[in-house]
Amino acid sequence: MTLADWVFDAGFSAILSENDAPTGGSNPTIKMRRDSTTSELSATPSGGTINGKSILDIKQGILEGFAKMDLTTASQARGCVFFRFVDINNHYRVEFNTNGSSMTHAIKRRSAGVDTVIRSNTSFSGVAGVTDGTWFRFKITWWSSSGKCWIRVELATVTGNFVQQGSDISDTVDAHTGAGIKIGIGLSSNCACQFDASFDDLKVYKSG
Repeated sequence: MTLADWVFDAGFSAILSENDAPTGGSNPTIKMRRDSTTSELSATPSGGTINGKSILDIKQGILEGFAKMDLTTASQARGCVFFRFVDINNHYRVEFNTNGSSMTHAIKRRSAGVDTVIRSNTSFSGVAGVTDGTWFRFKITWWSSSGKCWIRVELATVTGNFVQQGSDISDTVDAHTGAGIKIGIGLSSNCACQFDASFDDLKVYKSG
């Protein structure tokens, strides 16, 4: 993952940290620091490619990687994984939240700037020891069935096995399936605060 692969919204800074990789490899981490009060901020692949490979039009797929939330000067830190991303006002996202003592995740769809909560904040299950400042792994799977978008969230420690978080869950519709949709990573908050979210070793799988 290289910084040049990504286009960043205004309002946060992005840096590469060679020394912060969860697996100790040479592939740099993308650390994003919130420095504005904009609610959602995103980074999407430049030209629809990562390391020269096209990741456009993934209507059904898997996004897997490492993430870490750091409070810095905030009381909460919230990182996002976007899929079926049209723009900041039209997408699906999974949010990872920490308040310093616990981690939760939520699933949302945004259409025309309005959020629909598919899964409200739910505690990490079966993933012991993950809190702010701790790397963890995520695997987000999405697919179409019976006119709805279905989502599966799996989480793990850096070296542990993935644990599915609850049952597969569906939206009420199958939205954002047009040409040019992307995946993305980012931050989400409406507080005037500063926090970091780091991502590393992203893997994208396309099934349709």
